[in-house]
Amino acid sequence: SHTPRFETGGGTCDKMARKLGSKNALDDLVMLDRISEENIVKCLQNRYNQDEIYTYIGPVLIAVNPFKRIKGYYTEGKIREYRGKKFYELPPHVFALADDTHNQMINKRENQCVIISGESGAGKTETSKLIMRYISAVSGRSAAVQEVKDKMLSSNPILESFGNAKTVMNNNSSRFGKYMEILFDHGGDPLGGRVTNYLLEKARLVFPGPGERNFHIFYMLAKAGTTEEKEAYYLSDGPQSFWYLSQSECYDVPGIDDAKEMAELRQAFVTLGFSPQEVQDVFKTVAVVLWLGNLEFVEGAGESSRVADSQVLDVCAYLMGVEAKALEQSLTTNVIQTGMGRRAEKIRKKNNRSQAEFSRDTLAKAIYSKLFDWIVKKINKSIECTNFNGIQIGVLDIYGFEIFGHNSFEQLCINFVNERLQQIFIELTLRAEQEEYEREGIPWKQIKYYDNKPLCELIGGKPGLLSLLDDAVNTGKTDVMWVGDIRNTYMGKRGPKAQAVHITDNNTFVIRHFAGDVTYEAEGFGIKNKDTLFDDMVAVMQSSSESFVAAQGWMDIKRQEGQKKRPPTVGKQFKSQVAKLMKALKLCTPHYIRCIKPNAQKRPDTYDLKEVRRQVKYLGLLENVKVRRAGYAFRESFVRFVSRYRCLCPKLSKRFRGTEAQMCAEICKHIGWTSGKEFLLGKTKIFIQLAASLFLLEDLIERRRNAAAIVIQKAYRRFKNRKKYLILRYKCYEVVANKKERRQQSIKREYRGDYLDFRYNQLVQGLLRQDGTKEELLFADRSQVAILRGKKGLFRLLRSAFVKEDQFSQRFIVLTNAYLYSFEFALDETENPHAVIGTRKTVIKLYFRVPLSQITGVTLSTYADNYAIVHFAPAARTVDIVQACRRKTELVGLLVNAIQNKSNRSLPVNFTNKVEINVSLKKQKMVEISWIRDPTVAQGGQVLKLIRHNVRVHAPTGIPAARVQPPPKVTETDKSIQVRQMLEAVYAFKGSDVDELSFEVGDKMTMIEAENQGWYKATLNGKTGYVPVDYVKKIRHVEKKAKAPARGGGGAAGAARQGYGGAAKKFGGRAGGAGVDTKKKFGGA
Repeated sequence: SHTPRFETGGGTCDKMARKLGSKNALDDLVMLDRISEENIVKCLQNRYNQDEIYTYIGPVLIAVNPFKRIKGYYTEGKIREYRGKKFYELPPHVFALADDTHNQMINKRENQCVIISGESGAGKTETSKLIMRYISAVSGRSAAVQEVKDKMLSSNPILESFGNAKTVMNNNSSRFGKYMEILFDHGGDPLGGRVTNYLLEKARLVFPGPGERNFHIFYMLAKAGTTEEKEAYYLSDGPQSFWYLSQSECYDVPGIDDAKEMAELRQAFVTLGFSPQEVQDVFKTVAVVLWLGNLEFVEGAGESSRVADSQVLDVCAYLMGVEAKALEQSLTTNVIQTGMGRRAEKIRKKNNRSQAEFSRDTLAKAIYSKLFDWIVKKINKSIECTNFNGIQIGVLDIYGFEIFGHNSFEQLCINFVNERLQQIFIELTLRAEQEEYEREGIPWKQIKYYDNKPLCELIGGKPGLLSLLDDAVNTGKTDVMWVGDIRNTYMGKRGPKAQAVHITDNNTFVIRHFAGDVTYEAEGFGIKNKDTLFDDMVAVMQSSSESFVAAQGWMDIKRQEGQKKRPPTVGKQFKSQVAKLMKALKLCTPHYIRCIKPNAQKRPDTYDLKEVRRQVKYLGLLENVKVRRAGYAFRESFVRFVSRYRCLCPKLSKRFRGTEAQMCAEICKHIGWTSGKEFLLGKTKIFIQLAASLFLLEDLIERRRNAAAIVIQKAYRRFKNRKKYLILRYKCYEVVANKKERRQQSIKREYRGDYLDFRYNQLVQGLLRQDGTKEELLFADRSQVAILRGKKGLFRLLRSAFVKEDQFSQRFIVLTNAYLYSFEFALDETENPHAVIGTRKTVIKLYFRVPLSQITGVTLSTYADNYAIVHFAPAARTVDIVQACRRKTELVGLLVNAIQNKSNRSLPVNFTNKVEINVSLKKQKMVEISWIRDPTVAQGGQVLKLIRHNVRVHAPTGIPAARVQPPPKVTETDKSIQVRQMLEAVYAFKGSDVDELSFEVGDKMTMIEAENQGWYKATLNGKTGYVPVDYVKKIRHVEKKAKAPARGGGGAAGAARQGYGGAAKKFGGRAGGAGVDTKKKFGGA
């Protein structure tokens, strides 16, 4: 047999090479002739100038923000173009990575995650939305699935409205971290989701930077709220009337329509099940925050303060549902407890103006933070999936690396999580890959790369900057003292952590991040980390009469009065969240998108070489290219590789006695691969050198599976149609049973209905659709129609030489569920008759089209001839037809059955050897037709002779009617018999994943899902999971024993007992069904 071989220098590989792009704009940076930062930057520039913003580094996708909409780049057609394609089959695109993620999740049944990284303004949020959109488009379309997808997509407008803002770097910057998990069943349809949010930038709420905006929702509500909402919440004067919005003097964003965004937000609220009251509570909370910002204070006597404008205080108190006096007191004074136990003493301390303003801002930030957390919980409740036991895709969209003119506590936290993301990228792509080669014994030369683990420990370790800050907060130290602790811990010492931090003065320090040096100002770090919410503020909020206060969790806050245990700091909570995120990401198969900002001014068609080079350097793209260039494109464990690809090697189709490594080698040998060239075997895994080889391997298995699917489809369709035509065959037999002699070949032949493949003929299909609805084609065959004209009625039989005037017309007879047709194909007579042969159009010449309701009967002889006379009612406007058809028993039987089904009328079938018919529509012209048995006539034929203007049919000798054995009669399956497929373990198996079953040799399992990608789903000892196909064999187990049928001999009953169960077994039907013996070729389709 021919052994297929993959040639890396031609064939499909040539197509792959052509898809890699030109030399100056390669699709994959691994293909660069010379690997350097300069060449990477130039290649990205060449692609950017051609509006090709995506580039690969192996499986890693590089995305350069175009700052514009590229026509036709994200259409529904583009989604269809990338759906189901191999990763390198089309140019790089975010849809290709999303499709690969979705396919890997389904095929491998493993959790996946997409990690999108890059600095602020690089396009991470838009990229995450494109991934969500693609996954939604390619998953199921049932009503329940569509509802889940609509809710998942509707979460984006809500979260962006309340968590995104315009910054100097990005018009729609995420000011919080978001990890969206989409939960799927094992078929790939979404069941629900889960959103986890990280560190909302609350400082922006009270002080957005110059040229920046606060969170989008404030402008959307102030500008696009309804008239009723603006009047109810006192927002009619617009955003410029509120201090929290006006201090940055930025109200509009190019490319963002606040009114349009507000309409989308309202629709999203409806989709996610927010009640109208809940929506208004959300808007009222937003208004509360805005009005709190307008509270101004003036200095009072001593170190006291008071509210400057009582009307503003009254509006705040009214919207919050609290007493104005109590609200003012909570802001202008603080209750301080000194001592503990019996020595505890409460003192009410007055706040000066700056302290009152700080208390006001603290309360505003707390209210908005509670609102945001409540919105996330509400979204999660709407999209939750209870008792989830499936697979998932996580999409991480988190704030990018930031370097501002003034960098504070928020920037340190944001940059810390970006350091951890860079660390996990290094661990899973650079370090892990090189360590795996060494562990597997694969020859490898180490490639150096920047490792930021010491810097992560500097910020988040013990001791680290955040832990030192917690100690400073808990011991009452100032920010300057905290900087002193940093100096004492690290300055003058050796090691990578000490080298990563530098103290410039008592209030500033510099951290050498992987993305560049950042100068932080220590002032305010302690207060932001402590995030103190005084008991007076909590008490005021808990006294509110508004329902949203309790709903948003204010009643759950415990006052600190008398509490010995300090609440966790913001830094400690954030470190815990980041640790959980990293743990969740490491449990998934990661896919990486590295976003790059081409310029700092957000200008389209502008590529700043210096800016891009800086990002290429700190993202480690050069090291990434080097590792991919020197390494292997694909690696898989022996067990999984054999499970997926063993069908390609016939030698492994039987029970091959050998190790998994030997099986892998046999598969590679069969497809013509050479060890050391296309692949290498490690200790537990196989390594494939080129991505092109992997794609060709996938193409080969896809062709093999397609061929197998066609075989299965053919078998199933044959089985399905076989039963249908066996039933029809028996009904046809009942029409002529014991009434007509039969020919031997007529008894044994198969029934197919359409013998001319007219179901594929466009002309015939057009004829069957002329009433606007397609008729069901039941029978189609050739016929020989005798043309009778009374006394001059003449026939011509081709083999008869003594009656030359007689005529026969060769036609097609077609029966549908509504009409009986007689026609022939002819050249179009309206065209030029002298045209060149082959250029004239073929048309249908229709002789009659008679409704089944106008057929009055059928006449057959008792002899073994092929003639059948069909009688029509006068309304049919056609004479009775005398025709010879080799399959007349099937035709007549189907005609009787069709009329019975359509009009519940029994069609008379007359068996006689003499009949008179009228052969003229204008006047009565009778012709007698008679039949005689003539032993001289050959089997399968008949001879017509003219006897005194009448017709005599000479029929051959056939099998007597009484001796004709009936065909098998199909009986219905006994529904009381329930058969469940059982599996028995041939080899022991230890499950490596949580959804894989472990078992020993001889264990018996119940299969609940058929094979999919080399795995069964089964149950064993009450546990459900997946088992590899090659480790088990099928055994039959009948839960209820059916009553055995009596063994019989001949006749209809005996034949039926012998019959259809064999066909069911052969074609995969259920045991216990009756049918025909497949050794006898009765009635296939």
